[in-house]
Amino acid sequence: MVKRFISLVKLVPLLSLFLFTQCLVLDLRGERQVEKKRYIDGKLQTEVTVKPCADEAIAVLKEHDSIGYEVFKKSNREDFLFWIDCSDIYFSLPGAVHESVHMLTDSGFTSYSYYLPSGEYFPVKQKRLFNRSKIAAYLKPKDKDDFYTTYLTGQGGAQGFLVLLDEVNAYTFSLLSETSLAELLPADVQVNATDGLASMLLFLELYLHHGRTKVRSDYEKIAKDKKYLSLIKTLWENAESALIGSSKYKNLGTDDTYKLMRVYEEANIAELKKLYQGSGMSITFDPRAREMLGEN
Repeated sequence: MVKRFISLVKLVPLLSLFLFTQCLVLDLRGERQVEKKRYIDGKLQTEVTVKPCADEAIAVLKEHDSIGYEVFKKSNREDFLFWIDCSDIYFSLPGAVHESVHMLTDSGFTSYSYYLPSGEYFPVKQKRLFNRSKIAAYLKPKDKDDFYTTYLTGQGGAQGFLVLLDEVNAYTFSLLSETSLAELLPADVQVNATDGLASMLLFLELYLHHGRTKVRSDYEKIAKDKKYLSLIKTLWENAESALIGSSKYKNLGTDDTYKLMRVYEEANIAELKKLYQGSGMSITFDPRAREMLGEN
């Protein structure tokens, strides 16, 4: 089986030509306001290279992926097409959707507004919270893959809670897109779409664990904010829905059985339950997501 690792962790073909720079304007111990600019050979570009497959790629998106097509319609066309890869089986459309969701999500100086699969926005206030790199201490050796390297080390690790939730949301979108396009994927090609979302869910659980046990003041900022609790609940439910929807396609994950086992370990699930204790709110877990552990 050919393994085509989707271009969400490493966009090698594109980044060999382009460097998409996110200029940090604000750093609140990891939370950020970004100004997104496109550079080629270190120079800011005012024009985008025309991609010969652009119209075909958007036609495929429109026909097969309604949620992804809505992302495209709301995005700047040139920004979306920047992530298209004409050599890819379906033009790296899930990657383009993923990155465009980041751009649609508004990370401001005082608020962070998430663009959701429903087409709605969910705003919350910015808070100073510890960097997500702190959770690396709780990972097992097998957890330390490309997702760990990309999101928990170096600059990737120097991001906070709201940016981690941004990744949960973006990986939900990319899995929804992969699922919508799965019929176009050859049977002998395997992608790591479910791996990415499962990794982000595990990172979320471990972030809560570290906060509860080591940085209680930051943890309380999350636990006592009803908007934060509502956002986490919404993102978790959306993620589980995407996972369940993808379950009939066995080639959308590479190591997802192990990753989902980690997500649904009782100790990790308990962190989410503890977060809602005494809040007057609750979070539920769809049993169909757990059933995937026996199906992959």
